Amino acid sequence: MDLPQCPHCYAPIMAQPDGTCPACRKNTLEAPPENRKYVAVEISADQTLPPCCMLCGRDTRRIEHFEFRYDSHLGGELDEQAYLAFVLLTLCTCGISLLLLPHYRRYLNKRREMVYHIALPLCDACLPKKSRYRPLTIEGTAYHFKVHRDFRDRLAAIAPPKPTLA
Repeated sequence: MDLPQCPHCYAPIMAQPDGTCPACRKNTLEAPPENRKYVAVEISADQTLPPCCMLCGRDTRRIEHFEFRYDSHLGGELDEQAYLAFVLLTLCTCGISLLLLPHYRRYLNKRREMVYHIALPLCDACLPKKSRYRPLTIEGTAYHFKVHRDFRDRLAAIAPPKPTLA
């Protein structure tokens, strides 16, 4: 069973009787018409994509490379404990290692950063929107993007739908 998507957050939902989305708490009945042109689609990094702009649905052969950076939150508590141990070491050595403290903090932050790459079709007219465009979610190599309905329809025509668990 395919659930309808909220026109605000694009999450698959069963709206409450008054039309409220349980995910974002906005009224699904009062969405602007602009929002109804878009849907959420799962795209994998190695998937064949149609020659169609994903934001406006127009034909294009242009492929843009996107890079998304996120804090992975992996080992966050362990990193904090290591940082506190480093601070204690600084106190025990009369502040000599205090000079290295900012470098160590940058090292921990850089180590936790995750970088994702994907190539997506984007026309010249939509190119200025590229810097603000982000996936809704990322799960491994599967990205969930807000795309134009025409792009979704053309994607479904070249890629068979994924089996769902029943």
